[in-house]
Amino acid sequence: MTYYGMKVTVAAHDRSPILELSRHIWYFCIPLAGMTMIAYSIRNFIGQVLEIRHSVPGGRPGKARPKADPRALRATGKREGVES
Repeated sequence: MTYYGMKVTVAAHDRSPILELSRHIWYFCIPLAGMTMIAYSIRNFIGQVLEIRHSVPGGRPGKARPKADPRALRATGKREGVES
């Protein structure tokens, strides 16, 4: 999507009939959307790898800490992540 969207964007030489804007502007959303999807995919992939790494025995001990129940924290008056 990104590669061919960029090819279409570069190949467009005409102007839109009503607004008289270059078609480059209209077609640029295609490669932009592709680049955005790639960025989010990489971010999600890295997050999944780190989550798996921390949950596997032999991963980094002490890094993955289970989150406390918010109801229990409210009852004790403590905030999550704050050590006393």
